[in-house]
Amino acid sequence: MPAMRSALLLLALGFTAGCDLAEEDFRPDVVVEGVLIAEEPMTSVRLSESAPIGEVYAFERQALSGATVRVVLLSATGESEQTVRFVEDVGGTGTNGGPGIYVPELRPKPVVQAGRRYRLEVEVPGERGLVPPGTRVRAETTVPDTFRIEAQPPPAISYDIDAPSPALDVTSSDAPGRQAIFVFNIRALEPERYPLTPLAAAFVEDG
Repeated sequence: MPAMRSALLLLALGFTAGCDLAEEDFRPDVVVEGVLIAEEPMTSVRLSESAPIGEVYAFERQALSGATVRVVLLSATGESEQTVRFVEDVGGTGTNGGPGIYVPELRPKPVVQAGRRYRLEVEVPGERGLVPPGTRVRAETTVPDTFRIEAQPPPAISYDIDAPSPALDVTSSDAPGRQAIFVFNIRALEPERYPLTPLAAAFVEDG
């Protein structure tokens, strides 16, 4: 079976000391969003700042421009093995580009290696009241290994509350120090509108 690719979310916040919810004392934090998917090319990194309490967060409004973004592939000893610079895609539009969205400068885009450790480095210019000026955000993570489905599941399964739940036999995904979590999508081919949950409906129908 083909290998399934593991994804890992890099979510970093540049926190300031203390926790004061007073509106007049609000200071924005740096928010960095990025995903590393094993054996897939590197994708974009989104950079913004948090919104005050009571204000609706909108990325387009909170986006941060002019930052320096790097993703570094680390060796077994923690030394830099490859540094990938990200540049702001100011000419792009929508979710694939625009202010605050940074894309890999290298072409073709570097492929994320399973089981390797990466470090995210972001330097934000002191602007728009960001405290402290020149905030730096760093985070490190290990990309989980890929996994495979050993036995192909049936193409469709009829829901039966009394029958055993469907099971998948998959290989392990090595994620040192973390529990592996698998996410699968399920689509209902013939959905029916029913006012009760399947468990409650079974009790009602059985009388």
